[in-house]
Amino acid sequence: MTSSSSSRKGKGKQPVANRIKVGDRVWFGAQSKGLGTVRFRGPTKFAKGEWFGVELDHKIGKNNGSVDGVSYFECRAGHGIFCREGRLQPVILRTQRIS
Repeated sequence: MTSSSSSRKGKGKQPVANRIKVGDRVWFGAQSKGLGTVRFRGPTKFAKGEWFGVELDHKIGKNNGSVDGVSYFECRAGHGIFCREGRLQPVILRTQRIS
């Protein structure tokens, strides 16, 4: 029974990180508080694991794409943020039909 219950884990939605790439537009944070563009994805020197660097459209960030003197991407001061995959949601663009 243990093997069947463990085989159910992992089924379901594809992780957000597998859909989000550098250059993608994303919503950041709880209740989608900020809109931005992914500028970095990968490991960093400031913490273990995979991180996403996002250039936010508005000045609600914490940096300019650099942390502790290491530049991961470039943007205006206060427009950069680093976060884990779970804090991002891809922007879904709808195309409008022209008659």
